[in-house]
Amino acid sequence: MIQSVAFIGLGAMGYRMAAHLVNQFEQVWVWNRNFSKAEQHAQQYGSQAVELSQAVQADVIFSCLPTSQDVVDLIEGLNLKTGSVWVDCTSGVPDIARVLHTQLKAQGVGFLDAPVSGQTIGAEKGTLTVMIGGDVKDFRRALPAIQCFGQLIEHVGEPGAGFAVKAVNNMLLAVNLCAALEGFTTLKAHGVDLNSALACIHASSGKSGVTESVF
Repeated sequence: MIQSVAFIGLGAMGYRMAAHLVNQFEQVWVWNRNFSKAEQHAQQYGSQAVELSQAVQADVIFSCLPTSQDVVDLIEGLNLKTGSVWVDCTSGVPDIARVLHTQLKAQGVGFLDAPVSGQTIGAEKGTLTVMIGGDVKDFRRALPAIQCFGQLIEHVGEPGAGFAVKAVNNMLLAVNLCAALEGFTTLKAHGVDLNSALACIHASSGKSGVTESVF
């Protein structure tokens, strides 16, 4: 059973994701490099702002940092709790996930690469898509905590697989966004009413997640 959960990295996504853990577990610890952000989270949501050394003693440890290297630097030198699972929600690098998996496994700690998709609105509502790489037993153990903010949660393969899926997802987003921009630039040049054109595309085969939500 999970009794304690920690969330490290309270940025635009992490701040909202961590809020869903409160009231689901006995102890929810939060830490941020700018510690005042952790204190703000504790005041707003009822989590507990703690030092990093305490946060990494949780049963399940979430991290959501800018880069994989930030996670590597953070983990270096830490004494983690044997039997815990580190769930990294950073949009990270597959090769680094494999290294961290091997490194933490030697310490008796599980590691899952678990990037998320759904933007800040999904983090706010607890409806994120979570793509997870790592050992199945670690995935099953951490799942009750991940379900607090994830709506679609998929174990997609071995360590690094989650980061790989997120990278391809981002690539497809970029391709679709560029295509939509090119298309609507052309339409504007031909004097087309863009709102009307968008309505037509949304009812036709050219629609995509970009045209429906981002564009």
